[in-house]
Amino acid sequence: MHRPRMLAVVQLPPPVHGVTRMNEVVIRSALIRRDFELFVLGLRFADRISELGRMRVAKLFRALECGLRLLLQCVRNRPQIVYFTLVPTGAAFFRDLWFVWIMKALRMKRVFHLHGLGIPKSMNPLTRALYCWAFEGASIVHLSEEGRTEVAELIGRGSCLLLPNGVEDFGGDEWIGERRLREEPPRILFFSNMLESKGGLILLEALAQIASQGIEFQANFVGSECDPQWEACFSKLRTEAGLERQTKRLPECLGPAKQSLFRQADVFVFPSYYEYECFPLVLLEAMAAGLPAIATRHASIPEIVVEGETGFLVDPRSVDELSAAIARLLRDPDLRFQMGSAGRERYLAHYTTATFEAGLSRILRTAAGAPAANPGVKVPQPVTESEEPEAAMVSSP
Repeated sequence: MHRPRMLAVVQLPPPVHGVTRMNEVVIRSALIRRDFELFVLGLRFADRISELGRMRVAKLFRALECGLRLLLQCVRNRPQIVYFTLVPTGAAFFRDLWFVWIMKALRMKRVFHLHGLGIPKSMNPLTRALYCWAFEGASIVHLSEEGRTEVAELIGRGSCLLLPNGVEDFGGDEWIGERRLREEPPRILFFSNMLESKGGLILLEALAQIASQGIEFQANFVGSECDPQWEACFSKLRTEAGLERQTKRLPECLGPAKQSLFRQADVFVFPSYYEYECFPLVLLEAMAAGLPAIATRHASIPEIVVEGETGFLVDPRSVDELSAAIARLLRDPDLRFQMGSAGRERYLAHYTTATFEAGLSRILRTAAGAPAANPGVKVPQPVTESEEPEAAMVSSP
């Protein structure tokens, strides 16, 4: 059976963050490559996390170049559908209108996958008109109910579908049992790009309060360095609070090393108030690992962490609330087990990679007007990282 042609216009790493990671899942998906003849136009407008959201002249030239490459791809390969991870807010939205204009001028069927929140509820008439023009006639995919609500009044004759992200299964069933047998102090894990608004310093202050209560623990702060000033502040606060023995600052890690950190942890803490936060993958990974999670009432996080069932939610920047929630879990191993098990079940029901890929494939096939996939067709092997040229146009026959 002839597969419809799809062009994926997506941001690829570096830098590594939620959007680029999910884009890699899409373009390497064996299921997507079974159902579509896939072409990839890789976008990159920043080399480091700290550059996200900042305007640079070089980014404008990159956008112009990518627009010409988009035009060439559409003319050369004539895709039945274009899949685009459009940025829905800020200056990047207005940049992405350039790509939308090309797609609409060529009368391409469009699926826009939105990975962010923050579309203003009130805006001037021109900005509203641009949003309505961009979304008109497109199929919109959003990660969260909150995000879908944001675009509801702007999509015109288009549609907005809900599809949460999915992550690799860490195999947390075995790990949950292991944790019940440990006798050493419980271990706290914070895993994130080290930006101030991800909440690492807030967590350090909360741990200082917990230590003053005589509660034993170990805590790992793991992630890439984004801001030398933040690192200096972290080191100073850690020393002043006397937490050098109980805490470690570790660099970003991937693969087996990352899985080992999640396996060794007992509690996952993510007190983010990051401006561009939406649906943090790291919380899904914590649930996959069978960890109870403590996070903030921020962005779409309350759609992931079920308060009192899979973890606790606290107000952003609230050191007292955060320390109280952590202390409660550190003192109660049975509660850690119950919440970790519930989180694992929730992950398996909603947030696996297989569930995400199957849902996206259905959405894309519907948008392309293609018939349902034949389950008897062999699924090819997933594409590995070594097979992908760096941020370049990729095609699969």
